[in-house]
Amino acid sequence: MTAKIKMLAKKAMARAAECRDALAAKISPLMASKENRLLLLLIGVVLALLVLAVILFFGIDWYKSVGICYRDDTDASNSAYRQVLERTLSQKGYSVIVADADGDQARQLEQIGQMAKKDCDAILVEPVMLSAGQELSDAIAAADMPCVLLSRQPEGMTEQLPCVYTDEGNLGALLGQMVVQLPNSGDINGDGAVSCLLIYGTQQNTEGARLSEGFGAAFTGSQVQPQIQYSGWGQWTRDGGKQVCRESLAAYGKDIEAILCVSDAMALGALDAITDGGRSVGKDVYLYSVGGGEEVCREVHSGQITGALRTDLQQQADAVVEALLAQLDGKSARSVSIAEYVRVTQENAGQYLAEE
Repeated sequence: MTAKIKMLAKKAMARAAECRDALAAKISPLMASKENRLLLLLIGVVLALLVLAVILFFGIDWYKSVGICYRDDTDASNSAYRQVLERTLSQKGYSVIVADADGDQARQLEQIGQMAKKDCDAILVEPVMLSAGQELSDAIAAADMPCVLLSRQPEGMTEQLPCVYTDEGNLGALLGQMVVQLPNSGDINGDGAVSCLLIYGTQQNTEGARLSEGFGAAFTGSQVQPQIQYSGWGQWTRDGGKQVCRESLAAYGKDIEAILCVSDAMALGALDAITDGGRSVGKDVYLYSVGGGEEVCREVHSGQITGALRTDLQQQADAVVEALLAQLDGKSARSVSIAEYVRVTQENAGQYLAEE
């Protein structure tokens, strides 16, 4: 068997040499005259200009790859954002290398170092913990490549990197405005306060305080005051949202009049708990979600979820790429706050549903 392989390899090498010699024999006469050499040179220049024109027209860049270090992939709306972001990068001519920390900060720091070893031209990082700014700064500095932060701006970073994020205070204000527009500003039992349950993502993050402040500010001038009855962490999952909501309803009963969830997955879990508990959205409790994916919009359309804030995923992806390109071109890129949401109500939810 070995002898046969060697024989085939020898024949292949001989054939390749014959092809090389034949090609050289055909090209040599063409290169003999000055006119032909000039013609070939002209053809080469025209082809080069054509390639350059295509690159400029389609906005293709020469950078090889971009590494993305995500926080986790448990939230359906987060997965949708990933798809839009990666597609936008691919359309710009980048290859994309993805790593997922699964909510583990130490793992994410390690992944950032691995991206550097893979010779990525730039890196995008969705921080796991807002409190780990110093560690994140050190890891990114050691990687020594342009970086844009996704979705959140950590505290205590020694270097202020461009970040495409949502201002949590403004997000809370938008949720508050939707509740204020309810009959009696959401005060179902008429006691002068709307008692709320807030379901956040994870306990190690600090976005909850800013969101609560913004939510309360929306009631300025209202005769009804917001009262945060309870807040919990649903770990960005449907099961987590269901558990927090179930425990809260068991503890506070009908004192809870509005439930606010910062992701679609947790809102759907809260809906499960509400239904299991014998309560009815729109009658004795209100339910809101942030994300506005198709499944949530379907529930809003049917009245099972009161409303949602729908994020513009393409807008965020475009802002990330713009900040990335600025850094790769040696320009300073400022932090961009993406706070534009579409309010999804029962009246307009149908337009966000795919035709079936």
